[in-house]
Amino acid sequence: PPPPPSPPPPSPPSPSSSAVVVAGDPFTRKNGVDTRFFLDENKLVPVFEQPPFNISYRVGNPLDAAQHAGADWIVEVRVAVAEGLTPSNDVFVSVVDPATLLRDGTREPPLPGAPLTTMRASVGGTPLLAGAHTFPAMVVTAGVNGKLQKRIGNGFSERVDIVTADLHIRIATAKAKKFNEEEMQVKALHLDVEFMRFNSSAARGVLPELWGLVPISAGTKKLLSRP
Repeated sequence: PPPPPSPPPPSPPSPSSSAVVVAGDPFTRKNGVDTRFFLDENKLVPVFEQPPFNISYRVGNPLDAAQHAGADWIVEVRVAVAEGLTPSNDVFVSVVDPATLLRDGTREPPLPGAPLTTMRASVGGTPLLAGAHTFPAMVVTAGVNGKLQKRIGNGFSERVDIVTADLHIRIATAKAKKFNEEEMQVKALHLDVEFMRFNSSAARGVLPELWGLVPISAGTKKLLSRP
């Protein structure tokens, strides 16, 4: 009898990478390994590039210097679209003034079409309300972060998901769990960022270097030590 047919060649590995978290202080976690890094305070610093998108973080210290020293928290994220494509669709996400979350009273979770409670989000300068929004370069969804509807003061933990064919990032508001007092946790309101999906062969910048996807540069090495 003729020999059996040869098995088909293996499929090429997918360039998409599994989820990676950037949180709090800020640090990044990949494959169970945490890496702390430091950015200039109150400046939008590019940290991730996957054409046509460029992602920047701004870190700050929302607390009084007497309460905490150091710009330890991500307070704003910009997702910029490469110039010449759809620059009007740049996404900005930032935290609200934490003092507004410590006022008496409670609010209902934001339904589609309602303002968010713990973050400000905009696309091309237009405020983003809760719900799903379709743009030429991406789909952006905003709302409560998860089914548990966790509270942050009188508001809720919320998230913005930015999704394209080969990129999905999630930006969420969070309390600072390093503090024991609820008031301090709310005052240090910040953003956590999760890279749910991205193209590891196209990704460049500070974070891909820290993740070991591309060689680490001298500039990125400097970010591993507090200035």
